[in-house]
Amino acid sequence: MSEKENNTQSSRLRISRLAIVSPLLSILGICLLVLILYWEGAYSLLALSLIPFYLTPFYVYGYLASGLMIAAGIIGGIIGVKKVRSKARILKGGRLAISGAVMGAVFLVFWVLHSPGSIFTAQTKCAANLQMLGKWMLLYAGDYAEEYPTTEKWCDLLVEYMDTAVDMRAIEKCFKCPANKKGRCHYAMNPNLSPRSHPRLVLLFETKGGWNQFGGPELLTFENHGGRGCNILFNDQHVEFVKPEQINQLKWKVKQNSSKPQESNSANYRRPATDEARRENERDKE
Repeated sequence: MSEKENNTQSSRLRISRLAIVSPLLSILGICLLVLILYWEGAYSLLALSLIPFYLTPFYVYGYLASGLMIAAGIIGGIIGVKKVRSKARILKGGRLAISGAVMGAVFLVFWVLHSPGSIFTAQTKCAANLQMLGKWMLLYAGDYAEEYPTTEKWCDLLVEYMDTAVDMRAIEKCFKCPANKKGRCHYAMNPNLSPRSHPRLVLLFETKGGWNQFGGPELLTFENHGGRGCNILFNDQHVEFVKPEQINQLKWKVKQNSSKPQESNSANYRRPATDEARRENERDKE
């Protein structure tokens, strides 16, 4: 067969529909996934760690739709490659189908890692919840003599304080770690500090389900994240994911002997006594 006849035959081959649909589905699913992640990231960037509840269905169903599109792109690409190979004299577009399947496979892993039920997503959202609770505690302290809510009912006081400004469902969601479905609140408060305390002191930390919990490291738990660690909110409002071997490095209270304000107060207190003793010595000399 001459070269001219081969070119004529190849020009008559039609592209497989699956070879066209596969990359299109993968691209659409990827674009939707990126849009959703960017949307969620934009809320975090604006210090709004919680997506409004009236938009939550769009977020959830959009995420599911992106996953279905990516999966359909992978399946369509695999079937398209097989069809092109079995009907090589009629169909073409094998490379197009392969590209659709490969793109879908790569972003399917990304989709799984960032899905709402993923352990990585739960860890990130748990940290965002702690940051939001920390901001609420600072707002509360600004209105109540620069003091945090009382430890015995800190959850109740925060709910009561934020009830007029934030939707109640959003408030309740902030008290829960997404990785733990049991209990009303999965955080406890350290009672040994105030907003003026050392910035590296632990303020809030993860614990088992409860309400108005407060205490020290005896309440801390790693179960929410499979034993890998737990989120800690410090008094300077930053959150760290602390591993079990790092627990001994946490600061829960400042020793009285190392407190600078107390040293200065004691110095001020001794000065009058010293002046009085000096006067007595002068009187004795006279």
